[in-house]
Order: sequence, then C-alpha cells, then structure tokens
Amino acid sequence: MSTVNPVLQTIMKMSGIDFMVKRGSEVVNEVIGLKNQDPNSGRKYIALFPGVDITAGDLLIAAKSQEEFFIIATEPEYVEGQWFQDRAYYGSKEEYEASLQAASAQTQTTVKPEKLDMTSDYLNYLDSLITIKAPGNRENFASLLLQMEEILSEFEISKGSLAAYNSLLEENEWLATAIGTILISWISRK
Repeated sequence: MSTVNPVLQTIMKMSGIDFMVKRGSEVVNEVIGLKNQDPNSGRKYIALFPGVDITAGDLLIAAKSQEEFFIIATEPEYVEGQWFQDRAYYGSKEEYEASLQAASAQTQTTVKPEKLDMTSDYLNYLDSLITIKAPGNRENFASLLLQMEEILSEFEISKGSLAAYNSLLEENEWLATAIGTILISWISRK
C-alpha cells in the first residue's frame, strides 16, 4: 500500500463507510470507502485507499445498511502525479452480470466494456487537465489527444508513437507526467 494522502485519510475518517468485500461466495476482506460520482463521466464509484484489493467481479456490502455494490471495474486515480485513491466503479446487478458474462466470453477481438470506459476516462482526465493547466490553448493539444485516443483504443503502443509531440511534452512537463502515468496504468491493467 502506498503512502496515504492526509486529505484522503481525513475524508475517510470523517465520512467513510465500512464495507465487507465478497468475492465469489465468501467475505475476503473489510475496507473503508466512500460513495462518489465522477463529475465528468457521471459514473458512480466507491473511493478506496490506494492499493486495496478490490477487483471487477467483487461485491461490496455496506456493513450498516447492507446495501450492495456490484463492482464492474477498478482504476487508480492520480492527482498531480501521486497515487491518490482507487476507484471501484459499481453498477446494477444486471450491469454486473453483463460485465461478468463479457469477461468470460472475451476473445482476442472482443473488448470488455470497462476497457472502453477507461479509455474515455483517461481522455477526459487529460482534457480536463489541459483545460486547467493551459486555458485558451486547448487547440494546441487537440492532435495529441487524438493520438492518445488511437493508442488507447488500439491496445498497442509502438516506439515513436508520440515522437511528433516531443517539443509539446517538453514545454508542458505536467502533461508528459500525466500521459506517462496513464500509459503505465493502462499497460498494467488486467
């Protein structure tokens, strides 16, 4: 587990909910989390401490209310290059069962729905970061965003894919850091 950001520590201490983690038919862990929603995509998730063992297919059960959350995808969230929290996206029982069926039926040419969603989330993150860090200059980054979309949707990175953007990335180190973090996260996904 990485070092926990003090802000996240305080939020979880004040508002966190205790959850039981059910994997298959047995409870495998207890965690603290917080229900949340991505302001860009509208996807609902449970915020968790970094490195908590939660995977797609798990069921989180709120200890007090017994409300059930069917986990359909997980993803680390980085803030300014630091691993801030993990997100456990949840859906209805039907969405959960559909994601399990999609996962079991996956072939080389089939893309799991959460992979597409994660690509969209990565691109939304970069777009939001550009809006914050370089307001008024978004058009300078448009072709880079298209290249990133192509890289993430092809599920393949080749040497020199971003070579045309060297000067842009050198001038905007924050963007190079964000892209590096995204690519590492994307490559390490199962």
